Amino acid sequence: MQTVILVRSGIKNASQGFNIYPSTSSGLLNVEWTQKFQRGIELAIYDVSGKRIRSMFERDCSTGDCKKTLNLSDLACGVYFIILKQNGEQVSKKFTIIR
Repeated sequence: MQTVILVRSGIKNASQGFNIYPSTSSGLLNVEWTQKFQRGIELAIYDVSGKRIRSMFERDCSTGDCKKTLNLSDLACGVYFIILKQNGEQVSKKFTIIR
């Protein structure tokens, strides 16, 4: 019998290391994540049909807790998803824009 050990790298505890608030916003969205490696990350916004609305890259991320405030006031009201891609992994969260 063979034992296989899976080691996850990149995003600490997947969704526990990625938070957004408020989940219902009129435009400003705070994004927090835990950076385990000094590698760039990508934040991408998608609408409910899966169309990519916006991509943002952070190239100079130091390790530790990171925070960014996004101004999304130009988005139409509706439900969106934000995806954090880091080190070959991705985690998504849902948020709503209201006026």
